[in-house]
Amino acid sequence: MINKRLGAHLVTPRYEDAGLFGTELCRLDVKLLPGARRNDRHDFIFTGIIDRGYRVPVFFAGRRAADAQALVVATDRIRRQRVAAGGPAPDAEPQALALRIDGAWRKLVHQDAQGFAQVTHQFIAAMWSIGAGDGGARRYGTPPVL
Repeated sequence: MINKRLGAHLVTPRYEDAGLFGTELCRLDVKLLPGARRNDRHDFIFTGIIDRGYRVPVFFAGRRAADAQALVVATDRIRRQRVAAGGPAPDAEPQALALRIDGAWRKLVHQDAQGFAQVTHQFIAAMWSIGAGDGGARRYGTPPVL
């Protein structure tokens, strides 16, 4: 298969965001679980919990991945503290980091083993905030350049 990706030095913020944010931005309260993984583009992918326990992949992609490194550290710290205190399993909701994320939904359609189309959704983060404990919140990420 031919790799049609632009070299990293050729990718502008406008080009990157046009590929990431194809739908309207919305604000979502998410609880991120520990255990982020990375894909071949070096994006961070967390499992997030939204509305009544629904789990969804949350992507911190492109130039926003550098800011997301702090989320990896924070979720791992929460996990270690809970485990040391004899807390719940690593994928339990109380072990999650609460964020407010501005981002966009991306729909993926793929075939299952029987050949039927399966639809999944991903949430792509543009900006996010973490409560600072003193009533303030810290903001990370960047607004999309469209």
